[in-house]
Amino acid sequence: MVNCLKKFQTRSDRLTLANFDERLRKLEDIRCECEQSRTLSRDIYATETYKIVSEEHSITIKLFYQYLYEENQFYNNISRYLSSKMPEIEQRLENDDLILLFGYDLIKHCSKKKETLIAYPIEICIRLLENSLNEEGLFHIAP
Repeated sequence: MVNCLKKFQTRSDRLTLANFDERLRKLEDIRCECEQSRTLSRDIYATETYKIVSEEHSITIKLFYQYLYEENQFYNNISRYLSSKMPEIEQRLENDDLILLFGYDLIKHCSKKKETLIAYPIEICIRLLENSLNEEGLFHIAP
């Protein structure tokens, strides 16, 4: 802004321009207003920054306390929920006939399962093969 004002002041045709002095004064006034506005804005920014910095400790303490409180509430709620569900989980585990999948006699395994005649791992492998036959590269052999 100052450079533009100096260029305007040192123009070679300044004497031939109408109202040169008046226009120069207006430009000076505008420059002064801009400078004052810039200084005021800088002061406001510094004031707000220092205000936030001065409150940083109390903000940190409040947020940290709130975080710890919420975390404590979360874990307390989870603990209560699990405590209420533990008898149900324990009963389901005791009543469930767990069937081994690996390392167990296949005939015994299939006789215990009522819904299917084949073992679950074999069923999964067969389905993967059936669904993957259309995919390129399943049985691709490199040259």
